[in-house]
Amino acid sequence: MLFIGPSSEHQTHRIKSSLSKAMLSMPSYLLEPLEESSEHAQYFFSIEWLNFMLSTLHALRIDNVLCVGSPRLFDFLSACGKKTHKPLSVRKFLLDLDVRLASFYPPSLFARFNALNGYFFSPAEEESARTFMHSCNGNTLIFCDPPFGVFMEPLVETLNRLKEEIGCSNTFMMVTIPYFIGRKLIQVAPLMKMLDYKVTYENHVRFMSSGHDGNNSKRRVSVVRLFTDAPAHKIVPPKTIADDYWFCESCQRYSDIKNKHCNMCNACTTPHGETYVHCKPCGTCQPPSYQHCDVCNTCFRPQEGTFHECAEQTFTSHREPKRRKTYT
Repeated sequence: MLFIGPSSEHQTHRIKSSLSKAMLSMPSYLLEPLEESSEHAQYFFSIEWLNFMLSTLHALRIDNVLCVGSPRLFDFLSACGKKTHKPLSVRKFLLDLDVRLASFYPPSLFARFNALNGYFFSPAEEESARTFMHSCNGNTLIFCDPPFGVFMEPLVETLNRLKEEIGCSNTFMMVTIPYFIGRKLIQVAPLMKMLDYKVTYENHVRFMSSGHDGNNSKRRVSVVRLFTDAPAHKIVPPKTIADDYWFCESCQRYSDIKNKHCNMCNACTTPHGETYVHCKPCGTCQPPSYQHCDVCNTCFRPQEGTFHECAEQTFTSHREPKRRKTYT
């Protein structure tokens, strides 16, 4: 809430004073994130990820950005459009559910919007959003950072409607979600592909690091990835992390240094952690700690002091099945 002078009604609240015009124009750097709300689940991107997105927008030659639930990226792009070492000239618009943002942005830049049902809360803001979309020329990006528990089917349906509204053939989509729920996204949006770049946030302790897994930092390495239908080979790692990636000629994309290409799967198959190895009986790559059970013909993760119960034979169990052979 904004007010000009001291107020006794807010003595017990956290108050920020002496706000500059620049701070008021970038509320995601000012407002407290709505972490307790399952509808919002706000986590703001780290400067590391924002700089990566800046280089990506340059590489894809993006002219327009429609931000869906990503106010921090929107504010960062606003700052980059002013006085920066690498200025970015893009038209942008923000769609977000957070009602607080309406106090900071004019209707020409913001509309309160529910991405699950495509609902605009204000007819005037809806008209502004449609005006922006209809005026998009050149390369356009729809960028969405949804809550991790979001239902993918209605979200993708909304994003596709926004893409149709823009009506430009050079319109790409990007969605940031944990890699382990990416399959649900790809089921309803088969053109979306997962890239290995780790999305980091400044206010989420489990998604703050983009480093590699290790015994001391495994829980802090982000599991959030970028999914996109943009040309993967054009999305290049910044120089600061270039040594952590390699270009896969077969996949035509940059893969994490631990994500090796499997000739049998014809893909780079390691989404997170140590390099996966191919299990020939299963026909897929599995984490290196997994073992193959010849009885139930499946791979499983052995746990110390517990039995492996075969899926097909309820009364059969064993502690140490034969380790599966690995193939390259």
